[in-house]
Formats: sequence, structure tokens, C-alpha cells
Amino acid sequence: VGADDLGKAAIKASLTELHFTLDEKTAPSSNFKNGLKLADSKLTINFKPMSNVNQSSARTQAIQKLLEEQCNVAVESKEIFPLEQARPLTKFKKDLLPGFLTEIKTASKSEMKITIDEKAIASKGSKCDYDNMWNFEKRYFRPIINAMSAICIDEDGIESLQELLKEIVLTFDPKTAPSSNYKKGLKLEDGVLTINFSNTNMNYLKERGTAIQEFLEDRL
Repeated sequence: VGADDLGKAAIKASLTELHFTLDEKTAPSSNFKNGLKLADSKLTINFKPMSNVNQSSARTQAIQKLLEEQCNVAVESKEIFPLEQARPLTKFKKDLLPGFLTEIKTASKSEMKITIDEKAIASKGSKCDYDNMWNFEKRYFRPIINAMSAICIDEDGIESLQELLKEIVLTFDPKTAPSSNYKKGLKLEDGVLTINFSNTNMNYLKERGTAIQEFLEDRL
């Protein structure tokens, strides 16, 4: 868990005490996560000392998984995330986001501002988007780039888009994000295009891009 700076910070912020105990009635002999509890910065470990002692690796993995799920840490944006989400998010912002932003700038011929609703996109059931960068690219960035490229094929398109659009916000609301009719996941208000796409049907990259393109062209 403490193999990197984020892990060290998460442990420092979330864990101050280890408590070893034994309750024969509740101590697990195999599903070791059931013998762990993190509350008020104290990790309580309730393992049977003489049961399946050769499964030290499984015990270690259970402790690691619990800490990664429940130890929180701040990322660059100052938002607080569980460590299991903070690590892939930080890697994404460092390794891939700059390239995507450059491609959007090139396609739109403008200094388009991109805002990512990090909390919403990393919500339960969608944290895999930061783990699986190819899915994240297909869900948002490649459709945006393709739409910008199609609109900005001439000076009229470039000028019209620059007048219409100042910022793109990427978000995710599981209650309203469409899985197929992608125009329903788009909203334009005061020069800000909000894109709310589901993390399903990831191969419908062309359909996502076409929806963005047509949505914007209808308003140019």
C-alpha cells in the first residue's frame, strides 16, 4: 500500500493504530476481509492464529485491499478519493490527459477548456474508467476529437465553433447517462458543453462522436 507517495499519504491520513484481537465466533478462517475493520483511524485485525496459517498471502492481500478501498487521499485537484481510485486517476492525468488535450486543441483550432468531474466519473461502478484508459478514451475523448475535426474542416466551422463553445465538461450520472441515444447525454448552456455518457457500449465510439457533432452543428 505504501509503495508510492499516494499510498504513504493515504496511510498517514487514514491509519494511526493497529489493534489485534481474537473473537473465535467471528474470526474468519478463509475470507479474511471479514476479519478486518477500519474505523476512526484504527485497523482492527481479527484472525484465527492457528487456522490456515499457510495462507499468509491471502491475509496480506485482504489487508491491502481493505486499505486501498478505505484509506483516502487528496489528488492534485484537492478532491479526496479512496487510494484505489486516486492512483489510476493520478496516472491518467499525468500520462494521458495532456495528449488528449493537445489533440482536442488541434482538432478545434482553439484553446478549448476541458473540465473533468473527477468525483462523478470515479463514482461507484465507474472507477474502472481510470484503470482502463482505452475505455475512457473511447467514452469521451476520441468522440470529442472526431466531432471537432468534422466541424472544423473550414474557416466557417472553426469560427462558428469558437463563438459557440468555450468549455467542455465531462461528467457521469448513472441515473441519466444514456447508453445508446447519446444526444440525451449532451447539454449546452452559456458556452459550456456538458457530456454525460455511460460507461457501457464502449465500442459505439462513432455514434458518440456523431451525436456530439450533430448536437453542436444544430446550434451553430
